[in-house]
Amino acid sequence: MNLGRLSDVKPILNISQGNSFANTARWIAAVRAQESRHSDPLFLDPLAEIFTGDVGRAMLLQSEKASGGENLFLPVCARFLKET
Repeated sequence: MNLGRLSDVKPILNISQGNSFANTARWIAAVRAQESRHSDPLFLDPLAEIFTGDVGRAMLLQSEKASGGENLFLPVCARFLKET
């Protein structure tokens, strides 16, 4: 089954930037993409960067600025708690 390149993936829905559920999903995708780029990641999510977008990256930067650094809880939650 040939799925093509990831860069060929087109969004199915046109979700506005004002949609809080979509924005939360983009923020979590940004967290997952960031974790996937680490030298020793807890998980790899090759699709996370596609779903992040500018909104997700902005939300990630804003949350890190507000908390004083990278959120370490979300990747741990994704890796260990979601597998049970």
